[in-house]
Amino acid sequence: MNKENINLDNFDCFQKEEIRKGLENNLDVSVYAKPELPYNMMYQLRRGLEDGYDLSPYITYNVGILHQMRKAMKSGISLIPYINEGYDSDQLEAIRCALEKNIDITPYLNVSYHGACINEIAIGLKHHIDVSPYAKTCYTWRKMKEIRLGIEQRLDISKYMNPLYSYWQMHEIRLGLLNGLDVNDYKSLMYTAKEMRNRRLQLKRKQ
Repeated sequence: MNKENINLDNFDCFQKEEIRKGLENNLDVSVYAKPELPYNMMYQLRRGLEDGYDLSPYITYNVGILHQMRKAMKSGISLIPYINEGYDSDQLEAIRCALEKNIDITPYLNVSYHGACINEIAIGLKHHIDVSPYAKTCYTWRKMKEIRLGIEQRLDISKYMNPLYSYWQMHEIRLGLLNGLDVNDYKSLMYTAKEMRNRRLQLKRKQ
């Protein structure tokens, strides 16, 4: 399709720009030159064509998912199984990044994880640690991070693995362990993170 075959009056300025760029690169813009497609969807389809992939069969997905599909295809990775399981674009990004680094994230995936949680699991696997203590749906990504850091630092993570802790409470207990303090003095859930911090600093001054 060339410019003469397109009624540009049907498109807004952003859509026209995507068509123009496609024509300049000798792409088959008929794949995406459709007024009903928003410009950001047209952008993903155009970039896909530039990489040699026709993403038009997947336009029922949202733009975020299409974006991750495009990047995955460029890396030789298929995200279709994860899309079919219901993972959103943020989750797919974390999965894609892990797979691109040859990290076998699949056994630890759960569709209820946020993308940041998947990323924390991937970091642990990359560092060759046992992620099973924190690869659990009861933890937010920040809590996962505190447990992961504790494992990497060879600390007694059992002291702060209670999911009822806030991530900031976990952080204060981990720092205490890292400083060789007796965290039993302040690890009770009755203390706020701020109170834990004050007690930790008091113990540190007495060292």
